[in-house]
Amino acid sequence: MVYIHGGSFTTGGADEYHWKGAIRNLVSRGVVVVTIQYRLGLVGFFTTFTVTFPPNRGIYDQILALQWVNEEIASFGGDVKRITLFGQSAGSVSVSDLSLSPLSRELFHHLIQTSGSSIQEIETNESPLGSIHQDRALQICQINSTDWGSVEKDQDLMECLLRATPQKLTAFDFSDVKNWNVAIDGALLPDYPEKMAESRPKYPVLMGDVLEEYATFSK
Repeated sequence: MVYIHGGSFTTGGADEYHWKGAIRNLVSRGVVVVTIQYRLGLVGFFTTFTVTFPPNRGIYDQILALQWVNEEIASFGGDVKRITLFGQSAGSVSVSDLSLSPLSRELFHHLIQTSGSSIQEIETNESPLGSIHQDRALQICQINSTDWGSVEKDQDLMECLLRATPQKLTAFDFSDVKNWNVAIDGALLPDYPEKMAESRPKYPVLMGDVLEEYATFSK
């Protein structure tokens, strides 16, 4: 079982989950549990839809982790033919997107999704003005999105972000209601999830949610 943590693609980590009792329960029953880390926030999901800042880097990290699991998990007592993806919140969105993507959908066999799916807001290179990507470029580097696509401006943006401290890169993530999202990039997601779902492989899926989804963030 490969567990992908949630946190709005902004927070969380492989070592910061609250289900340790559940993990111990699974391990006691012979389940090999893998938790993975992937890039978050601006580092993992900021994009200008150019080769300088391609989208979905955090999801590509997840694919690399799944490739490793397929190659190495037998050495840890796992069964490469019985890999289950389990995700919560943004992790569940990831599970949903990975099951759609032609780059990853052959790397696992079962899905568990809690409180999230790919049928939500998604980014495209035609995202409206005011997207989180445009906001961050302006907030951190004072570079307007109308300048994107220029090699010179992309290089300026790259140099600015490399100079910025981790605190500056993440400062706006906790005061802005906008979320980082997965993007249609022509490779990971060639089309809208609703369209891709029509040809998705048939997986056994366990799915759940709670009565007041997102209530914590409405306070």
